[in-house]
Amino acid sequence: MADYVDTQADIAAIDETAAAFARKITKLEELIEGKRTALNQTRARDIDRAGLVETRADGTKVIDKDRRKSELDFIERGIVQELNEFRRTLAESSGQEREAMLRKLHERGQRLGQLAETFPNATSWLARAGLGSTERANLQATLAGAGKAELLSMAQQAQISGNRILAAAAVTANERLTRRDRPFVSIEYASRLVGDEHGQWLEAIAGARDKLNRVRDLDNLFTKGGESPTTKIERGLAKRKAA
Repeated sequence: MADYVDTQADIAAIDETAAAFARKITKLEELIEGKRTALNQTRARDIDRAGLVETRADGTKVIDKDRRKSELDFIERGIVQELNEFRRTLAESSGQEREAMLRKLHERGQRLGQLAETFPNATSWLARAGLGSTERANLQATLAGAGKAELLSMAQQAQISGNRILAAAAVTANERLTRRDRPFVSIEYASRLVGDEHGQWLEAIAGARDKLNRVRDLDNLFTKGGESPTTKIERGLAKRKAA
């Protein structure tokens, strides 16, 4: 059905764009790490030239640990400042491309959200079958004047034959009756026919929208200069080892 097909197209596009966005951020972060490595190497040479590391005649090195730690702290602050500036430069230069990707993701996510709100349960999911078609219009007109027994019979026939358009017409006719006069419970009937399919559809939409949230988090992390807990631990261990 049209909305189902469109949903699959949006979900596939979100998968593709989210993956491309992640690759973009990875490349930018690699540039930043390369910059960090170059700065660390430069600062290490500066320390040696400053005389904090003295090489003895036998080739061993003596390090003034207090001065070394103080200098390393100073150097780390300088590196952080330079990296922050470098990150801001990369964020600005990649801003238009990232914003275009985020905008595309947001638009598709909005469409998925609207569809999820339009078809929140199995009844609404089934009721859309054949909408706008001549077959649905004719069946709807026929069932409009059907009695309870005839309506129940048509609903059972639709379930046995797998005729979703007939089932949708039966559910719509059933819902137009007062609750007391309905020959069957629409949500239970629809759930038997399309419950699993509808549930999988909602799960797919939820998964796609979760990807949107992760992409937004990834972008915020990049622009603000955040890093994962693992990276923080590794960097902290490296700093203590150097000191």
